[in-house]
Amino acid sequence: MDKLEIHLLGEVKIFWNEKNITENLSTKAIAILCVLSITPEKSCSRDKLISYFWQSSKDNAAKYNLRYTLWSMRKILKTNEENTESIIINIKDKCKINSKVEVITDVYEVNHVLEFLNEENKEKYIEKLEWARKILSGEFMERVFFKSCHEFNDWIFYMREKFQRAYLDVLHKLSQAYSMGENYLKSIEILEGMLRLNPLQEELYVEIIEVYLKTGNRKAALLQYEKCCDILRDELNVSPMESTKKIYKKIIESEKTSYYIKEVETKITRDEHVRILFTEKENFENLKKKFFCEEEYFYTKCYPIKEVDYYWMSEFIEAIINKKEICALNNIPEMIRESLSIIQIELFPINHSYQMRGGSREGERIRIFSAMNYLLKTLNKKTIIFIENFQWIDDVSFEFFKYFVLKCKNFKGLFVLSGNYKDKRFEELEEFITIEKM
Repeated sequence: MDKLEIHLLGEVKIFWNEKNITENLSTKAIAILCVLSITPEKSCSRDKLISYFWQSSKDNAAKYNLRYTLWSMRKILKTNEENTESIIINIKDKCKINSKVEVITDVYEVNHVLEFLNEENKEKYIEKLEWARKILSGEFMERVFFKSCHEFNDWIFYMREKFQRAYLDVLHKLSQAYSMGENYLKSIEILEGMLRLNPLQEELYVEIIEVYLKTGNRKAALLQYEKCCDILRDELNVSPMESTKKIYKKIIESEKTSYYIKEVETKITRDEHVRILFTEKENFENLKKKFFCEEEYFYTKCYPIKEVDYYWMSEFIEAIINKKEICALNNIPEMIRESLSIIQIELFPINHSYQMRGGSREGERIRIFSAMNYLLKTLNKKTIIFIENFQWIDDVSFEFFKYFVLKCKNFKGLFVLSGNYKDKRFEELEEFITIEKM
């Protein structure tokens, strides 16, 4: 029996009686064989093939092109001498691969293997999944595209999406199988590969963190959580889901609270004036991770950007918006929101009907400072405000910071600063307020 073998996943290759004939066929002849090979009856209507490949041609020309392509295929795909029938036969208005030809496709084989997976035999189960992983890693009909053949290109796109989902499903099954077999490094390797394909899939970070916790590698688990937060913030401007935040708490609970965390928790419960704490980068990062899920934790960062006023203040308002719903912020007086919207337009995502008051630049700054002062006073006494690289805070925001810590004696939260302590910003602060070092 003649044998037609077609590889559709990855670079398309066609073998006729074990001889590679891909280069002997035209691109549309290859595409027609691919379409016919994966249909249930190995057949397709002539009208559909014309619609796929010659939609823009006139009717007579399209029919001629199809006839010519089929003729050229029959010339190349010659059957064994004892078989005088053509490989491509016509049945009424359909084109069909001759049933006397054995047709083998990688698509059929991988589907067959996945359909009959048996988890009871762990070794065979993983072996078959690894084989499927290798086959499915190739894109369906890689680099195949025809200009002006929109219907066929849409079909290709649909099939690629279908096999991409199958590939991810295989990877997921493999990662779980390796994890259950305590082959954690393999499980992590596969999950990280899945993240490279879809870095915004939050559930994958949770799974990697779970595996790291099984190995006792709490540091790596924390890094994955932080990576998840950074990507969601940078790409989608959202924070992790509540279910993801719970895994963070699980990480924290896996290790005893260290001395500097206890010290900070003590500091923010004291009933005193504004407190400022300076800590080195390593402790700063650990404190950040510890309090990330807390309701009144706010993280901001300063950058070496010159001559941009209100930069840090805008960053701080954004941090509050990310923690609290806009509707909650709408409860503050209209005049306050109006002033704050000058430096953070996200405070008004819909309503821009407010009329800004006129006046001098200095008058505007006084209104903004007063509004920020009001906003900070609405936070509770356990508020922690992290400011990274404080030496780079913009001039106007620095003036507000001094204004606030000197004026607002009843604010019982804590500012945690990091950066270059020898910078003039810290020197100026120390002239009128105590900075506690950790």
